[in-house]
Amino acid sequence: MKSRSRMLAFAVASLLATAALAQQEAVPPPPPPAPPAPPMAPAEQAQPMAEQGSMPASSGSLTDVHSAKIGPSITVNSGMPPGDDYGPKPPFEQLAQGKKCISHEEAKAYLPLYNDWLHAAGHGRCISKGQYEAWH
Repeated sequence: MKSRSRMLAFAVASLLATAALAQQEAVPPPPPPAPPAPPMAPAEQAQPMAEQGSMPASSGSLTDVHSAKIGPSITVNSGMPPGDDYGPKPPFEQLAQGKKCISHEEAKAYLPLYNDWLHAAGHGRCISKGQYEAWH
C-alpha cells in the first residue's frame, strides 16, 4: 500500500513540476504597433460647421439644434425639435364650462394642460381657478 501511495505522490509531483515549467517558458513579445496613417489632406479632415437653430446655444434650452458636417458625406444633427405652438391658454371659464373647476376630461380641450395634469392639479381631481392661473 505504501508503494502505491508513493507512486501516486510521485506522479502528482511530476505533473505539478511539468505545469510549473510550462508556465515559466518565455512568452513571445507582442507584435510592434502599426505605423501611423499618413495625415489627411485639409479638405478631408473633419470640418465642423455649427449651425444653430433660432435660439442661442448659451440659453441651455432643449430646443437648441447643433449640426456638424464631417468629411464629404457625414452630417450629424442633434437636439430636440421645436415644441408645438398651441397658442395662449384659453380662459378658465371656457375650459371649466361654467363650473368651479376643470376636470381631467375637460382638460383635453387644451392639450398642454391635459399633458401636465398631475402638476397643474396638484395630484387632485380637478383644477381650481387659482391653480389654473398659477400654472405656467
